[in-house]
Amino acid sequence: MSNGWAGVGYHKLVFADGSVETGRPEQTVGAHAFGANRRSLGIVLVGDFNRERPNPAQLESAARLTVELLKKYRLPVEKVLPHRAVNTDTDCPGRLFPWAEFVQRMLRGMKD
Repeated sequence: MSNGWAGVGYHKLVFADGSVETGRPEQTVGAHAFGANRRSLGIVLVGDFNRERPNPAQLESAARLTVELLKKYRLPVEKVLPHRAVNTDTDCPGRLFPWAEFVQRMLRGMKD
């Protein structure tokens, strides 16, 4: 807010303990991925994944949340992209983020 922003730019926040909080309502345009905000929902895992991996609880919670949203909006896993795939000026979610493992968790969740 002190930066003049309307609030958090993400729709969902996933904390290290696996808890999830809502940021912006899903119907509100986010401010998380320049150029893609109008056609996407932003989920952030709180942490610095250039310095450490997300813990298993956080990763599992994020995968479960993402699968819920994919099912809700009838989208395939292939629509889920890391921030760096949308904005090339970032390495987000970080070089230690296990993207392949995250995708596998989502794929397993889509089968349930």
